[in-house]
Amino acid sequence: MKIAGALIALASVITVVVFVLAVGASKDDLPGDLRRCVQRGQAVVVHGPANLGPARPEIAAKTLTKLRTVKKGGDTVIVMQGRQFRLMVLANAKSPTLAGDLPKRLYEHADAFPLVALEVDPTKGVLSGCAGIVAG
Repeated sequence: MKIAGALIALASVITVVVFVLAVGASKDDLPGDLRRCVQRGQAVVVHGPANLGPARPEIAAKTLTKLRTVKKGGDTVIVMQGRQFRLMVLANAKSPTLAGDLPKRLYEHADAFPLVALEVDPTKGVLSGCAGIVAG
C-alpha cells in the first residue's frame, strides 16, 4: 500500500512539473499567443491590403492615431485607432521600422511583420486586450 501511494504521489509531481514546463515553453511564442487572442476575439489577421477593407480610406488620409504601445524585450505592439476600427501590429528585431508612416507600411507590407490584425468593432476592445498579453 505504501508503495502504491508513493507511486501515485510521484506521478502527481511529475504531471505538475511537465505542466509547468509546457506552460513556460508556450510563453515564448508571443506571435502565436497574440494570433490566438485575435482569432478568439473574432478580429482579423491581416495578410495584405485586401484584409484592410474599412481601414484603407483612413490609412490613405493618414488619420489613424496611436492608442497603445507596449514593449517587452525585443517585441513591440502598437494599437492604432480609426473611426470604426482598430489596427494592431507586432514588431520585433527582424521587422521593418515602426517609425514614419506605419499605417502605409502595414498596408503595403503586412506580411513583413510577425502579426498585423484588424478589429472592426473597437468597442469590444479585443486588440487592446490582446496587447495586454505583452504587458503581462
